[in-house]
Formats: sequence, structure tokens, C-alpha cells
Amino acid sequence: MHVLRLLAVASIFAAPIALSAESITYTDTFTASGSIGAETFTDALVTISGTGNSSGIINEGGGIFALSLPVTFSIAGVASGTFTDDIQVFANQSSGIAGFGDNTNDFALIYTANPALSSYSLSTGIGPVTGPSLFNSVDATLGEAVYGTNDGNFALSSVSDSTFQASPVPEPSSLALFGTGALGILGVVRRKFGRA
Repeated sequence: MHVLRLLAVASIFAAPIALSAESITYTDTFTASGSIGAETFTDALVTISGTGNSSGIINEGGGIFALSLPVTFSIAGVASGTFTDDIQVFANQSSGIAGFGDNTNDFALIYTANPALSSYSLSTGIGPVTGPSLFNSVDATLGEAVYGTNDGNFALSSVSDSTFQASPVPEPSSLALFGTGALGILGVVRRKFGRA
């Protein structure tokens, strides 16, 4: 009985630990037209996503924050895969934008603009936040903005408003502790109601 009470108390303390995880999944979703490899797509739902450790966030000064991380894409009904270019999630507080940029070719991949992002620094969860999209489709000197993937070059020609979201990922050890505590609470409740 005392062990179950200790587990119940442990679960109460584990919940805040699980919510303050260092890993965060950043996602931008939007409807777009463009191409992936030799295939074109029109008005398809596109999701760009990556999970990174918030301890790697770089404060570039002036309210600009960046984090390099592996990034995946999904184009509904067309293709999904991984970017091979050096992609980073990016927040610029002075512009009120957050999203993904490509360090390999120095182009914006997709940013969401919203005043709610004017104090965001990538280190916490936020959203979903929807707003106008900022992206590069064509550069006057370099031509089309393309991004390397394992399925060929990815390019955007038109994009709807986008939705940016950052979701903390609970650490497995915290989840295990939380689950153990929850089982302990269940045992205490069963015993208490079983005696009545």
C-alpha cells in the first residue's frame, strides 16, 4: 500500500518533467503547387516537419533563432521523403515569422507570418499559428529555388497560407515514470473502492 502511494506521488512529479522535454517537433503545413523530381503537383497538402533538440538553438542576434535538424516532407497523394540539403527551422521575431530555411542554397523554404511569432525563440511549443506564407519560387539571378531531397529536387510555385506548430516531445523515461505512477494511482483507487 505504501509503495502504491509513493508511485502515485512520483507520477504527480513526473507530469511536469514530461512536459518540459528538450526535443521539439516543428511542422509547417500548407496547400501548394510545384514539383518533386520530374513530377508536378497542384493544390496538394504539403507538410514539412523536423524534430530537434532545443539545446542546439543558435541565437543569431536581433531576435533571430535557428536550429539545424533533419527535415522530412509529405505531399499528399504524390510523394514523401527527406531533404538532403542542410535545412534549419528558423524564427525571426522582428518579422514575426517562423518556418524552414535552406542553408545549402540560402533560400527560404517556407515561413509562416503571424504577430504571435514576434516573441517566439524556438525553445518552446507554440501553435498551431496560421498566417500568410513566405517562400522562394524564383530568384532573378539564380533561377528557380530548388531544394534537394532523396526523391529529386523540390520546388514551389504557389503556396496558400501556412500553419506553423512546435510540439514538445516527452522523454521516454519521463513517460515511463508517469505511466508507473498512473498504475499506482489506479491500484490505490481499486483498493479504496474495493474495501467500501
